[in-house]
Amino acid sequence: MVAGVAAYFLFIKTPTPNTPSTPSDPVVVPTPPQRPTRTLIVTQQKGENMYSSLQRALSFANPGDTIQIKEEKIVESPTPSAPVRIGGPRHRDLTIESNLLGNAPALVELVNEVNADKLPMIEITNAEGVTIRNVTIDGKKNFGTGIVINGSCPGTKLENVS
Repeated sequence: MVAGVAAYFLFIKTPTPNTPSTPSDPVVVPTPPQRPTRTLIVTQQKGENMYSSLQRALSFANPGDTIQIKEEKIVESPTPSAPVRIGGPRHRDLTIESNLLGNAPALVELVNEVNADKLPMIEITNAEGVTIRNVTIDGKKNFGTGIVINGSCPGTKLENVS
């Protein structure tokens, strides 16, 4: 003799009062907040987001920021161990430009006490979307090259730079 038992289970989900009854609610994936871009000013004046040198402004710059040179002439003193460097994801979409009347170019004069004939005045390395605009760079014959672009730098633009 063979005996058999069959069982059926039925589960019904009923909506609770505070949940929507639609079967496919949209899934919202939160995105991280984006840091607002800033304008950093290179000037001898004091104030918020104002810096006395391009190197100092670069050390505080974040992706998408703009550095405006508000003086007709700024003097930078890079060293072989710390040249003026723009690089990496931190300087992505960075703009460096003159903020003088009539779009006049600002003069960035680089002075180096040691013989830096093999060093660039400005080095851009692996930085995407960098723009340098309306700037004259003068190394006073103490540097080997002007602006050197190393690695992957898509979208880098030099506009009215001499």
